[in-house]
Amino acid sequence: MPVNNEHKWVQIAYYTILLGIFAIVGWAVYQLFILLFGGFLLAFLARPLVDKIERRGYSREISTALFFLGFFLILGIFLYITVPILKFQGQEAYQNRDIYWHQIESKFEDGKMLAQQYISKDQVEQYDQKMRSLSAEFLENSKNTLLDILGAFLANISSLIFIPVVAFFFLIQGAQIQQNLMKHIPNRYFEMSLMMIHYVNRSISGYLRGQFLNCLAVGIIAAIGLNIIGVKGGIAIGLFAGLANAIPYL
Repeated sequence: MPVNNEHKWVQIAYYTILLGIFAIVGWAVYQLFILLFGGFLLAFLARPLVDKIERRGYSREISTALFFLGFFLILGIFLYITVPILKFQGQEAYQNRDIYWHQIESKFEDGKMLAQQYISKDQVEQYDQKMRSLSAEFLENSKNTLLDILGAFLANISSLIFIPVVAFFFLIQGAQIQQNLMKHIPNRYFEMSLMMIHYVNRSISGYLRGQFLNCLAVGIIAAIGLNIIGVKGGIAIGLFAGLANAIPYL
């Protein structure tokens, strides 16, 4: 009996270690997939511009390098302008959190006075407590969600740096990869496969660029409109609206 129990514990330890190895490998594969997918997505968005630069007589490598030079220049200018504004608006919103909560409280009181004309006072108090509880829970969950997103971004920022590297590789070697894949297709399916790849590439790239421009337009219009009417934190809300606009299409 002791021998059997010892053998059983050895099996449990073996399968536990094996499961841990599979979990680590799965996590590594997931991280690699995110990098490849992000690079593939960026390459799809950038390909028309790189092709246009290449048609002006530059090599593929120089065209890709010029694109990323412009990309990082625009991104740097955007962050240089928006980060201080977002920081200021975030600090202002935090400092005025009591004022915002007082405004919510006044709205609740107005709603209670209106509701008392149609339902009993006890029901009004019951609904009022429930709404206050839901509001407090929503604010707490929103704060935790924003902190989780920020933490995940900071934790993976080193990995995100490799996405442009992967995109650079796809932009330079993409045509060569496609040619190597086409060599394995039988001749009778070659023309049909080539047309299908062309249409799929055009459709996917058009869809991705369209969604990117759609999110960009929504974010800019929302930020400008909210700032015009005097909403505090309009740029932050507009940026969030632009990002959230892509959620239904994902």
